[in-house]
Amino acid sequence: MTRRDENTPKYRGPAGAPPDSAARKRHDAKRDRAGLRTAQRDRVAAKRRQAIARSCAAGLAVVMLLAGVRLIALPTVTALAASKHSAEDYRGAANLYGVQKVFPNVVEPWKAYYNAGTALVRAEEFEAAKRELDDAYHRAENGTDEQRCMIQTNLSIAYELDADRERSQAGDLAEALKRLTAALAAKAAGKPYDAADLDPLETGTPAKPDDLRAEATQHLDWAAHGYATAKQIRTWPGCPEANRSEEREQQDKEAQRRLDRKRQDSTDAKDSLQPPPPGPAPDPSPNPSPSPSPQDKAEADRMERLRQQNEEANQAGDADRQAYENAYGEGGAPPSRNW
Repeated sequence: MTRRDENTPKYRGPAGAPPDSAARKRHDAKRDRAGLRTAQRDRVAAKRRQAIARSCAAGLAVVMLLAGVRLIALPTVTALAASKHSAEDYRGAANLYGVQKVFPNVVEPWKAYYNAGTALVRAEEFEAAKRELDDAYHRAENGTDEQRCMIQTNLSIAYELDADRERSQAGDLAEALKRLTAALAAKAAGKPYDAADLDPLETGTPAKPDDLRAEATQHLDWAAHGYATAKQIRTWPGCPEANRSEEREQQDKEAQRRLDRKRQDSTDAKDSLQPPPPGPAPDPSPNPSPSPSPQDKAEADRMERLRQQNEEANQAGDADRQAYENAYGEGGAPPSRNW
């Protein structure tokens, strides 16, 4: 008996003949299983389509909700931030401007960062301000020249003001160093001094001049670097010279001169903090006398002649006095003569 291949259709008998009951049952069972699998696939596909539809609907609802919240909340947040800025609550204004980042601005993506950074400059939180404004500058890559110029100008100002603070701190340390040096000298000489000057940083232990000098020098280095960076930022491509007004061009030139001067002042202040170099060792050999000038030589010759003349006059006077004493005796005087 030949074994039938599994893919070979089952024999159903000749037409009109009664079907094989066993074969018919197997065929019906196979057909039922195929139909069941098809129905299951249809149900899974339908559920998947329903889930996708629900997700899209939910996403669209969220987008519409956010858009509605943005339209309602953003003007309110902006107005509150402007109000705090006018009231000089710059930290509070910066926080509210930061809320604008939650609602992306497709047209001006830099604006929230610029507003927050500018408020932080006024709050004298320069490190945070520099981060915000630098981020705003890069987000304004497709912005107008005026927008980029506005951002980089405020970023330059943030670096300059931060450098001013560093230089001020260096000045305070230099003044403390001056008082400390005077107090140490007075103490060594046994003179009165203010004990507070020995601990100007109020650490509980006497300060060391070298430590104060090093800290002040570091602040001045930071200040000089800040001024150089502020000047460099003003030359970024955000403000092309062709689009600058005459007034803006003059302001930029004045700002660059000011930054150069401040940087030089920081360098000079750092040099003045250094201790004086030790004096030269004393020379054991006496210094040779300088050659006399012609005028000094002529004066010396004149004085020598006068000395010789005086000596000769004294000698002549002694001879006359001796002759007088020999003629009239010691203590004698010539007789008076009446005319």
